[in-house]
Amino acid sequence: MAPAPTGTSFLAFAPEAVRRLSWAFPDDPQGAVDRAERSLGTVAWHDEVAVARWLVSEPFGAVVGLALLADEPLSLAGARIRDVLPELWGLSVPSNVTTYEHERSGPEGRATPLLDRVIRALVCADIESRSLDTSARALLTAVLSFCDVAKGGTPSQREAWRSRLGVDGTVHNEDSAVIFEDVARRVLGKAELSEDGRFVERARILCATSGLTGMRLRGEVGRDVFAPLVDCMAHETDGGESLARIWSIVNHADTQAVRRGLWTPELAGAFVAEERAILMGPASGRAVRPQLAERIARMRGGALMRKESSIDVEGSLERLRGARSVLESRLARCNVWYAEAALGVLSLDASVRLLLHLSGAALSAHGVDTTRPWHLDLLGIVGALRDERGDARRYHVRLLETLLESTSLELLMSGKLAGDTLLSFPSTKGGEQALAVSFSTNEEAGALLTLLYAYERKDSADFHRFLKALCDLYKLRKDEFDRVHNEAAYLSSMNAARSDKARLLDFVKPGFVVEVGPGGGVILDLVAERMPSSRIVGVDASLAVVDAHRARALTDKPGYEIIHGDARELPTIFPGSEVSTVIFCSVLHEIFSYVEHGDPPRRFCLEAVDAVVAAAYASLMRGGRLVIRDGVAPADEPRVIAFKNRAWREGLDLFQKSYEPRQIRFEPIGDDRVRIGARDLYEFLTTFTWGPDSFPYEVREQRAILPRAELVQRLLDVCRRADPDHDPTEVAVPADLASYLQPGYPANIEPNLEIFDAGGERRTPMPDVNGVIVIEKR
Repeated sequence: MAPAPTGTSFLAFAPEAVRRLSWAFPDDPQGAVDRAERSLGTVAWHDEVAVARWLVSEPFGAVVGLALLADEPLSLAGARIRDVLPELWGLSVPSNVTTYEHERSGPEGRATPLLDRVIRALVCADIESRSLDTSARALLTAVLSFCDVAKGGTPSQREAWRSRLGVDGTVHNEDSAVIFEDVARRVLGKAELSEDGRFVERARILCATSGLTGMRLRGEVGRDVFAPLVDCMAHETDGGESLARIWSIVNHADTQAVRRGLWTPELAGAFVAEERAILMGPASGRAVRPQLAERIARMRGGALMRKESSIDVEGSLERLRGARSVLESRLARCNVWYAEAALGVLSLDASVRLLLHLSGAALSAHGVDTTRPWHLDLLGIVGALRDERGDARRYHVRLLETLLESTSLELLMSGKLAGDTLLSFPSTKGGEQALAVSFSTNEEAGALLTLLYAYERKDSADFHRFLKALCDLYKLRKDEFDRVHNEAAYLSSMNAARSDKARLLDFVKPGFVVEVGPGGGVILDLVAERMPSSRIVGVDASLAVVDAHRARALTDKPGYEIIHGDARELPTIFPGSEVSTVIFCSVLHEIFSYVEHGDPPRRFCLEAVDAVVAAAYASLMRGGRLVIRDGVAPADEPRVIAFKNRAWREGLDLFQKSYEPRQIRFEPIGDDRVRIGARDLYEFLTTFTWGPDSFPYEVREQRAILPRAELVQRLLDVCRRADPDHDPTEVAVPADLASYLQPGYPANIEPNLEIFDAGGERRTPMPDVNGVIVIEKR
């Protein structure tokens, strides 16, 4: 292990500075420290102009100077830099990252994430700027050093900026430019950093436009914000070539410094194309703003539009009807800050409605003139909707989505929300017509969210029953299939049986394959892998499932389509009887359990299953197949259960009270022993095995509709009636597929209970859980 680098003079008592030089230059940390010592030895420390000139003369000097500001207490050199340039010392004040998107400080030493990000940007610039002349390197260094100073500062510094300079940090790039001008008047302007005297003007404009290229790619600003930069370049003797090069390096360095892995070749290409479009476009504010649909697609999906397309957003905007033109007018001159972080976690419709609401509040509550440039800062919403890793705070998100959906467009346009003010968005108006928005809950909503997250962590199924009841009471579930926070885990667990489900593919006929109720998507993935030339479509009635698949498709690009639809309409969705295979994997029992049928409509109706199977059979081509994997009911013989885990014994009582499909009967016959029918035992075991968080959803389903032989005969009869011209035939499957028990069930059940025959003496296995049925259209 290499020894830790050490300083010999200026850095001898600056351990935080040495630590930062070590991670900034990992290939030769001691060499970086030695180089820093030599650079510090050239500074005329008694002369404040010389100190300022040294720090901004080239990126490495700035890295060293800023690293010295991380120590607490400061070394003598760090204290001198703070005295000369206190604005840069203010970068070390914030101890938390701005949002989850930003890289945190290392696990050791003092946390200075803002200062560290500026250092990372300067390290990147140190490499890229070596071909620049002295003046250009100084300009680049000054811009990267000062473009984020308005994000830092102590409370007294920020108050001084507010009272003396009129800046409050809301629009940090413009405010940082103002602060830089103040530093230039005090000290930097005396350093003679350019021959033509325009150093400060160029640096101010570059500071004011820092970060805006990325924001433009994310739809948060239009190209008109670059008019001052384009005009400035037009007055350069070289036509702006040198300034454009510096601006491009600032864009790269500033973006790469956010977090490791962010700057990719794909993103670099997007920046190059956007920079070219900005420089080739009209100046002096005449640039045309992008269409609102494209802006919102970028606001939600980022620079590479990884969520919806503009066409998808158009559909959402059309649902606003007359409010669409209102929203377009309000956002035409609006710069939206932290849009992707805030809006990307919401549904598309909720994002659009939230923008309508907040723009209405800007007018009604703050008198913002939306015909002039104005700013909407959503940073205060991000922390409420995402955790520190950037994952959705699912109940916060669903509560907001529910309230936005239930509020009329008229109320949203006026800046109001329905729901007795469960949620609100307090906002403050700063300079430059900047509105900073936060997220607030009233006492009821705060208590609700606290209970939801608390109950979710409980091991008892009873708590999860109440959790579901609260979600239903406040309408947080999208549909009957939606499990809200547990949805992702549930879909993942469904995918876990991949090897078991893969055996179905031996019976799938390629060409045009449809899966009804794809759940986590494992079957679709398997079919796409084995049959890449087939058209593969998933049809699901659950919006939550469809949304999850569409979100995944933005990055994974699976080889299938997913649509929201009713399987009873398959012949209409896919006309012409051209489907080669329809797959039902653990879906028929859900149709039986959830789909209402008859007059009056009721659940747990075999005719509901008949209707879906008939529709699927009618959509098949001749020779096409229905491939079905689902629960098979055992012979209804008595069994005795001996419980090892008291929680499972209590769970059986709760199951009996909660199970919706039918009445569950059992007889206590001693300490922790009960006698129960095999079919009721099957339902209990296949329900309770999923765990307490799934219990309130699983008790709504009957997993085994009929014994296998009865189910096969019923399905054949249904197919015959659906298409009398073609004879349905059962295709033989191996015995270990016709009826089988997945290994995971015994492994999970064995620690908790034992199963015996009716006499309670001979141990018996758990009943088979699944069976595969294949029917071909002849």
